[in-house]
Amino acid sequence: EAILDIKSRGKGVIVAGGTGLYIRALIYGLFEGVGACPEVRKKLLKEAQELGRAHLYQKLLSVDPEAARTIHPHNINRIVRALEVFYTTGKPISFFQKEHGFKEERLVTLKIALTKPRKILYKDIEARVDRMLEEGLVEEVKRLLSMGYTKELKPLQAIGYREIIDYLEGRTTLDEAVRRLKKNTKDYAKRQITWLKKEKGIIWFNPEQKEDIINRVKAFLKKD
Repeated sequence: EAILDIKSRGKGVIVAGGTGLYIRALIYGLFEGVGACPEVRKKLLKEAQELGRAHLYQKLLSVDPEAARTIHPHNINRIVRALEVFYTTGKPISFFQKEHGFKEERLVTLKIALTKPRKILYKDIEARVDRMLEEGLVEEVKRLLSMGYTKELKPLQAIGYREIIDYLEGRTTLDEAVRRLKKNTKDYAKRQITWLKKEKGIIWFNPEQKEDIINRVKAFLKKD
């Protein structure tokens, strides 16, 4: 709605950031979702709490291996949702996703992605993590926990928070938490690149190619 409103006023629209799935959903739309089933969801969340996330992930692998391959074993929300759809409908969530297929673009778009040589990218990631620590990441997480927010909250399961929480709760050393934070961030970047490489029509640039990017965007907006 916001995009259509902006375009109706004769303006160009630039959308920046977001995961690969968000971008795909914006351009192609999502399939009509299966309604929620609170009872099934409650039961699955209880299983996760009592038996662990790995138990639910193994369940998903057995009933919908195709969906499981696209979901990280730690992403309990997506694991639960996929199982909820299966137990509610008798069909795997991948079946509904295939039916939709992300086939028809709802918008005319210019898709630009930024990348760097892998060694440089990983070096930048390590430097970014070091800056986060210097700027008070540990203190920030301490403050959030002291305010009553728990590690079960989805935002605190994000990369950066979960590793520091493990350190603060005595499950690992700070050095090990930092090592894992850097590794997990690199792995996430790698998954993002892999996802985007499968997307149709993406044009790749190095961040230093600013003039080329600006010229490509200007040409697209003029044409649009």
